[in-house]
Amino acid sequence: MIHETAKEIINAFCAKLGLPYRVKDISKVRQKHIGRIRNLINEVLNENELRKEAHLKIINDADVITDSITHYKSIFTKQDVEKAVKDIPDPTAREQLVQQVLSSNRILELYHDDGESSKYFTTIEVRNEETRIIRIANKINDQVYYNDIYNLKSDIEGLANVSEEQKQALRHILLSTSGVRVLRGRAGTGKSYILIKAQARNKSWTKSYWSCSYS
Repeated sequence: MIHETAKEIINAFCAKLGLPYRVKDISKVRQKHIGRIRNLINEVLNENELRKEAHLKIINDADVITDSITHYKSIFTKQDVEKAVKDIPDPTAREQLVQQVLSSNRILELYHDDGESSKYFTTIEVRNEETRIIRIANKINDQVYYNDIYNLKSDIEGLANVSEEQKQALRHILLSTSGVRVLRGRAGTGKSYILIKAQARNKSWTKSYWSCSYS
C-alpha cells in the first residue's frame, strides 16, 4: 500500500509540473522492476543466458573444439584445448572433453628427433595440407632456371630504400636452392614489401612464388 500511495503522489507531482514521467506498476518480484529500461536489461540478460547455453552445447563437441583451435594454429598444446573449454562449469566434464579431443583419431602427437614428446599436437588434415604444399614447392624448385645469378646479386645490392636485413631476406628467397623458402617477421616489418621487390626482380625469370603462412 505504501508503494501504491508513493506511486500516486509521484505521478500527480509530475503531472502538475507538466512532466511526461510516470511510475509504472511496482513489481512484487525481487530485483525486477517493470519499466522500459529494466525490461530491456532483463531481455538482454535472458538473451545472453540463451547464447551461453548454446555456446556450451557447441563447445561440448570435440571436433568443434579441434576445428576452432586449428583454424588459427597448425600446432597446439593441451593448454590450448583447456583454454578452449574453460567456459564449461563442471571441472570433470571439462577434463573429459580435453581427453576426448587429444585421443581423437584426427590428432597426431609431435615428437622430437630423439623420440621425446614435444608436447605439441596437430591434426591429420593440417599435416596433409603441409605435405601438399611441400610437394608443390619441390615441383616448382625443379623448374627453376638461374640464368644470370651474378646480375641478380648485383641488383639486390643496388636496391634503394631496402635495409641490409631485407636484402638478406631477398637473397634467401631468390638465391637459395631450397625447395621451400619461408619469410617470417612481425607485422609491419616489411614482408609484403620484400615480396614485391622479389617479384619485380623475377619478372624475366621462369620462377613462381607461393606465399604460404602458418601460425
